[in-house]
Amino acid sequence: MESLSGAVDSERRHARPSLRPAVVYPAFVIAKWGGPDNNVSLKINGRTKTRGIDYRLGIEVDGSGTYTLVIWLPLSATEPVSFEFGDGK
Repeated sequence: MESLSGAVDSERRHARPSLRPAVVYPAFVIAKWGGPDNNVSLKINGRTKTRGIDYRLGIEVDGSGTYTLVIWLPLSATEPVSFEFGDGK
């Protein structure tokens, strides 16, 4: 699982597999998401994905009130994959 942090307007991550299959059901944890709004956009290899069909997400809040976005994808790939997360606006 990859851990990301920082204010997010748009976040891009690339997975470059070296073993086959290299990407299997990835999960991303993005700390300091900014708020409880779970209106998130996701593109995989430049293609917009649909929440509930192509990915699932949740927002966690820690004791200090910091929001963390968790995204899980039912995806496996043997080629490089590009992920782009946005605030959905």
